[in-house]
Parts: sequence; structure tokens; C-alpha cells
Amino acid sequence: MTSHPFKPTLEIGRVITDFTNAFSKVFAAFAGQKTRDKILSLLQPQLTPKTITDPQLIAADYERIVQEGVAYEMEEHRVGICGVAAPIRVASGEVVASVGVIVPVERSDSEQMQANAAIVKRIAAAIGDSLSQS
Repeated sequence: MTSHPFKPTLEIGRVITDFTNAFSKVFAAFAGQKTRDKILSLLQPQLTPKTITDPQLIAADYERIVQEGVAYEMEEHRVGICGVAAPIRVASGEVVASVGVIVPVERSDSEQMQANAAIVKRIAAAIGDSLSQS
């Protein structure tokens, strides 16, 4: 249970230009090396006290995302919000989208985030399978 109402909003048409949220991290991690290098060369904005801005730490996070197939954000994009996302791949292996869930920080302990990650990965695989059959 949260200590406050949880209703995050995102304006329609808003373009997110940073790579601090789990959804964007998926795309950055699975991009080609040239694209990843370009992203890592950009200064990342310090959106919250927990935003990771060190390119070496970001690169290590991308490697972990590729290995585990899931990206996390722990109040890096917005204070009080955590998330987990997984890549949606088509038959060729190309990442075409990401799917995830965001939760209030009160529901983001390690056990809960691991459970969310397992669910998100299963959903991403099912969507990818469906897209590949179309």
C-alpha cells in the first residue's frame, strides 16, 4: 500500500529525450554499438538525486540489461517512481518496442521488482511472438 495516491502522468505527445527511465534504457541497451556510444557521449541530465550520469556506470547498466533482458529504474527519472521494462523482439531478434510497469517507491523492494521483471519479460515475449506471427 502506498502512503499517497499514485497516479503518474505523461502528457500526450511528450518526447522523452533522456535515458533514465526503464523503457528508454531498453532501447539504448539493445541499440547497435555506434548508437550506444553516441548516447554515452551525451551529457545525461541529473533529473533526480538518484539519476545515474556517469557514462561508465550507464554502460555497465546497459550490459546488465542485455544479459538479463530487463531494465530497472529506481527513482532515476522521477522521485517516488520506480520501473521495470523488457524488450519486445520480433522473430529476427530486433527490438521493436518495450513493455513495462511503473510502481511507487513503496512497492519497489527487490523481491517485488524481481516479480515484476518476471511478469514483464513473459508479457514481452508473448507480444513478440504475436507480432512475429502476423
